Amino acid sequence: MYFCYDCRLSLPGVFTPHVKLPCDVDIIKHPSEKNSKSSAIHCKIVAPEQTRVMHMRYCMISQIPDVNYKLQVLVFPSPSAISVEEYVRTKGPIKRIVVLDCTWFQVHMMQKLPQIQGLPCVSLSKYRTAFWRPQHNVDESGLATIEAIYYALREYQEYGLKKPYEGEFDDLLYWFFLSKQHVDKKQEEYHRKVETNKTEESSET
Repeated sequence: MYFCYDCRLSLPGVFTPHVKLPCDVDIIKHPSEKNSKSSAIHCKIVAPEQTRVMHMRYCMISQIPDVNYKLQVLVFPSPSAISVEEYVRTKGPIKRIVVLDCTWFQVHMMQKLPQIQGLPCVSLSKYRTAFWRPQHNVDESGLATIEAIYYALREYQEYGLKKPYEGEFDDLLYWFFLSKQHVDKKQEEYHRKVETNKTEESSET
């Protein structure tokens, strides 16, 4: 373990990068979304001053984004969603993005949260996920939460602020890809073990 899932801090002596984001991030967690499986908390670890994590079930209404708060958007592909570029062009800059931390099957429940009703929605361009836990009936464009945060911020900087992206917050994905490397290594070891067992069984027959 490299960091505490619940306090969202790296453990003593463990390196973690810190990044400056082009706007703030609010994360609203589904009650069934385990911290140990959540990629969203990586944002809090790497950009703690600009990230708030709120639990859907226990957070106070005052903690959840105010629907009347200007310059705030929900990153979600609703029928009314517009691109980040169009939002900035027609409505102005974004101060904070809001994301829902849940599976694609839980998102319908999250959408009913009263405090986010009325928040303007923005949708992202289509990207291919690098997530290692695919969800049933969700294609490779279904991003992990931290990937959605990263691409939303990148689109805001590139298309909204018209500022070339030069990797300023690539480290937002640091823990995500470190976890992926660990999973890939374990899978490789498993497949190697299976092949070894098959070879040994063949030689015995």
